[in-house]
Amino acid sequence: MKRSSICSALIVLSMFCSAEVPYEPKLIQRDLLIIAHRGASGYLPEHTLPAYRLAIDQGADFIEPDLVVTKDRQLVCLHDVSLSRTTDIAEHAQFYDRQRRVNGQLDWFVSDFTLVELRQLRTRQAYGARSSAHDGMYEIPTFQDAIDLVRTHNLGANRPVGIYPELKATDFFSKVDVPGLLLDELAANGLSEAKNMVFIQSFDPNVLRLLRSMTELPLVMLLRSKSDLQPSTPNIALADVIPFVDVIGASKHLILGPLGEDTGFVASAMQYGVPVHAWTVRDDAVHVAYRSVHSEILALQEVGVAGLFTDFPDTVVRLLEASKP
Repeated sequence: MKRSSICSALIVLSMFCSAEVPYEPKLIQRDLLIIAHRGASGYLPEHTLPAYRLAIDQGADFIEPDLVVTKDRQLVCLHDVSLSRTTDIAEHAQFYDRQRRVNGQLDWFVSDFTLVELRQLRTRQAYGARSSAHDGMYEIPTFQDAIDLVRTHNLGANRPVGIYPELKATDFFSKVDVPGLLLDELAANGLSEAKNMVFIQSFDPNVLRLLRSMTELPLVMLLRSKSDLQPSTPNIALADVIPFVDVIGASKHLILGPLGEDTGFVASAMQYGVPVHAWTVRDDAVHVAYRSVHSEILALQEVGVAGLFTDFPDTVVRLLEASKP
């Protein structure tokens, strides 16, 4: 994948309307990708088809499904390998004996359930300050469900939407060829070429190094802060991952220092010709240096990020539209 083609991507938006948030994105051009983090998860339970659909309606360029693996080796969209945080598993007495302890955590784990069994669960809002009005309404979707949703939208759409999967907890699924499952599913859907609107992301450099030899799709190395005491220092040095990735997905705390200052991280990445996508912009969790999420977004844009992961896609879309002449 040519890095220059990623840097120069211009996404065209068309008009969509949401019943949840009545807003219509205007037809504009922008060079800042809006990546719907777990869907429009600020409004609806994360990693559900309605959350993905709402994100598309709000003007997101990509939906971002986290992927884990079921007992029967199906890719499903969940952030955690455990189930209690985002589902009603505790209310299903038939599964009570599946609870076990892993690394000190007592929970139910997705790898102990088949897809048919997981379909019996319903999702719930994981953040207490956000609306729980949709708890108990939606199933856990498969990766194929997410692909089908995007494909249906893109049929005849003026504004195509891409998919930005993350391989989660690959060490937990060490006995499963998770990268292979992902590439097989993408191939089966005609999504194996660099021209397709697909990014693959991971926190695991070994997984991305393996994928580099298997696919031409752009790969995204996710980097976090080394520690709370070193928020602007990445947990892995840029130079160690640049040879096998196309994009850096960086915590916003690597990009904006404790006082909101530019740390130089984006400039350092761009010296290698690698764009940076920042995570995560949230209306209800703004960087401590800023009074509003709008100020945070503008600061990230000013230092040169090429994309934003956000739980509230409409907030970013509105701000970008307002800043257009």
